[in-house]
This record gives sequence, C-alpha cells and structure tokens, in this order.
Amino acid sequence: MKPVDPSLLTALTAALAAQPENLALRLHVVELLTASDRLDDALKTLRSGTSETEADRAYRRQLLMLLRRTGSAAEALIRAEAWLAETDDAVMRCELARALLARGDRQGAVDQYQAALATDAAVRDPQFDDLSDVYGNSGADLSLDDFAEDFETDDDTHDEDEEEFRAPLQAENQTDDELEDMQEWETELVTFADVAGLAEVKRQINLRIIAPFQKEDIYKA
Repeated sequence: MKPVDPSLLTALTAALAAQPENLALRLHVVELLTASDRLDDALKTLRSGTSETEADRAYRRQLLMLLRRTGSAAEALIRAEAWLAETDDAVMRCELARALLARGDRQGAVDQYQAALATDAAVRDPQFDDLSDVYGNSGADLSLDDFAEDFETDDDTHDEDEEEFRAPLQAENQTDDELEDMQEWETELVTFADVAGLAEVKRQINLRIIAPFQKEDIYKA
C-alpha cells in the first residue's frame, strides 16, 4: 500500500466522527491507520463503533488481526473461538491460528490453519505451510514426548542399539592388545537390562540421546 496522506487521514477521521454508524468508512480509516503502523489508534477506532458492528464479518476479521498485532492474543483467541462457533470463516480461523502461534501453540496453530485451508484454499500462507511440514498430518511434531511410543522398546532392543554404537570403534587396524583392552572395557559396560526400575530415566535417555541418531532428519528439523 502507498504511504498514507496525513491530510486524507485527518479528513476521513473527521468524517467518521460525524458518521459513527458508517461501518465502511470506519473500516477504511482503520485500514489506513494500520498501514501507517498506528496499530493502537486503529484498534481504538475500530472498538469505538456501535455494538451492532460486531456482527459484521469484516469487522471481526480486522479486530482479530489488530488484537493479535497489539499483543492481545489471549483476547483474540477468546473472540475467534466464540465467533467461529457461530459460523465458520477461513480468514478468522487463520487469525486464530496466528494468535495460537503467538501464544506458542504451534500444533494448535497448524491444526486451525489446515482446517481453514479445507474451507478456502485462498487463505494459504507460506509461513504455515512451512510449519505444517513439521507439525502437520505427517506426525513429525518435534515434541519429544510424541516420540515416546517409537522408542519405548524392550531391553533386548536397547542392547542391540549399544552393539551398533560399539561397532565403529572396532577398526580393522587395531592391534591385538588394543582389541583385548577394548573387550575388557566392553565387559564392564552396564546396559539397561542391568538397571532395575528407573523407567522414566531410561525413556529420557532413549529420547534425548539414542533417538536423535535413529531419527536424525526429524531431530535436525
């Protein structure tokens, strides 16, 4: 958008003061204020309309965007969920996704974005497409707990993992003395099977140490 002419904005603001019920004019003034990076003024101007305007879809979309951008993501979440319970709207659902993302809920944000896409493909957003590659239906959420079932294996599997990590150490050019020393060292290794209990500790070791080797691509992402 081109830079906003201050004199035009002043004139439109005066016209809005004379016609406060003119929602189209109000939304236009809010749009110009937003383009001028006067977000607090834009939000104040939008809120100053009559209560009847809150039923307008364009008003709701603009309000959700301004709430999010002015740091009121919590209010944006509450309003978006209430309005979406009345009627589905892909743009508002995307704003809900952005509010969730601002609150740190990446999985929730992607879920809402994908629901919006299912309604209207025109709301596609590259930012969410990138997130969807990690948090989408592929199940590649990077939360360690979500990998738990993949790595909660029995002790026999753990022993196999240990053997796999030992193998590279046994290079062909090692001397007999070195191999003998290594074999003596290996006999002293403690495996998961040697440790009674501590199920949660074992689980965390698998998730944080062993799993990154087995699922390198996912952990790298």
